[in-house]
Amino acid sequence: MAKEYSVGGFSGKVWGGKNPHSGTNISVYHSEQAGLDNSEGAKYHAVCEDHGHMIAGTSIARAKSAAYDSPSWCEECAAGQQAKSNPNLNPGQFQ
Repeated sequence: MAKEYSVGGFSGKVWGGKNPHSGTNISVYHSEQAGLDNSEGAKYHAVCEDHGHMIAGTSIARAKSAAYDSPSWCEECAAGQQAKSNPNLNPGQFQ
């Protein structure tokens, strides 16, 4: 039987923290225990809690690594990171 995960009372939650680059809340969930789609064999998911985007991972380590790189798969994190790196841009404006 697989280990039951429940961080902070959230079923299937393995880990949670802040993304050091974007400042957003990120988490890793056990896909099946959290009721997330694991039809492609994804055992874990990295989730951007602030924006609701997620990406699948095959291990906790890979999902956690992906969580720290949320600007590569969460459009809102990417836009926020770009705005921080160039304060002369207006919100929603890209280079």
